[in-house]
Amino acid sequence: MFLTTRALISVKGAPPPVSGFATLDPLRTGAAAGLTGGNLSLTTNLFGSSVSNIGKSSGKWYFEVKCVDASQKATLFGVVRSSLYDKDIYPGAPNNGWCYYFYSGDIYANDVVTAYAPNPDYEEWVGCYVNLDDWEIGFISNGVDRGIAFSGLPNDTYCAILGNGSSITGGIQTINFGATSFAFTPPAGFNAGWFNP
Repeated sequence: MFLTTRALISVKGAPPPVSGFATLDPLRTGAAAGLTGGNLSLTTNLFGSSVSNIGKSSGKWYFEVKCVDASQKATLFGVVRSSLYDKDIYPGAPNNGWCYYFYSGDIYANDVVTAYAPNPDYEEWVGCYVNLDDWEIGFISNGVDRGIAFSGLPNDTYCAILGNGSSITGGIQTINFGATSFAFTPPAGFNAGWFNP
């Protein structure tokens, strides 16, 4: 009995880091959202959101999002400081990320909306490239690199964030962290995905 107890104690502690490509994190998904498709599809009701189960504090990374439900395009996605993420408010709210908005092609951060890109086609994939060596991010929509959207991000650990910005309707969004082929080619020098070796 003593040896069995000793063995159980020896394996306690923090779980090992995730290896391979990221997914969305069930433990950090809002009450108004649910995950399916191997934790890569997010069904939201109002302001539901989720974040990746892998955080990054350096390097250059790329991932893509698709608004599956073409009846509404209230999808917001980008990156968020892992320690400040609030799963029950929308991405792009104060302290809740630097994001691209499918509905308009605008970008959101701290509730400030800035014109950025043309409205993407319905059900179009949109790419996000994240440079955590120079603390800036940009997006690719309709196959066109729209340039740097945000720069001067604080030095911190970031997760990818995905969610719904509507207070009226929900929606379905899918994220690709690189386990399957991308719609667009990541910019030169960027890792093709969001992953841990």
